[in-house]
Amino acid sequence: MNQAISIKNERSVEKGREKIVPTADVKSVLFVCKCNICRSPAGESVLQKYVLDQNLESKFYIDSAGIDLDPARPSFSMRWVTFWRGYRLKQRSRRVMRTDLNKFDLIIAMDQSNFDALHILHSSPKSKIRLLSDFLPPNSRREVPDPMNRSNRTCNRVYDMLEMACPNIVEWLQSRDNKEMGSS
Repeated sequence: MNQAISIKNERSVEKGREKIVPTADVKSVLFVCKCNICRSPAGESVLQKYVLDQNLESKFYIDSAGIDLDPARPSFSMRWVTFWRGYRLKQRSRRVMRTDLNKFDLIIAMDQSNFDALHILHSSPKSKIRLLSDFLPPNSRREVPDPMNRSNRTCNRVYDMLEMACPNIVEWLQSRDNKEMGSS
């Protein structure tokens, strides 16, 4: 069975987490927002739950990162909505690295400023960089609103967008994989 390989290195053991290294058969997705506090960890959590529910967890490696680092925690509203909807946000944020832009199959930016910053970080990445709105119906909002210190309504809107996009993200990655296999 093809699965992601789980390894431990000094840094991951130090933080109490295992580092997952995707294999060639595993599709990798990185969600990116401004500070990796609310939107990108929410995207990571929603997609992880979706692939788990579809019994596809061995076929995907999912992570999140931010353009900047901020020691803040998600707002109370975001934490409440996350809990209420049955998700978990990771507790530690990380900054997107230039190497990430060559390592992941798909990098999903939450808004245009994140998308632009990723292209400034690396002018010709191997990874495909897309906006989350590319995986939503055409009449959807173009930007995922930043829920930091906003109302429950805004936080719910973020989750609504993510839940709507995740099946399309998986389908896009699987169809892209099938096209590559058919052209060899």
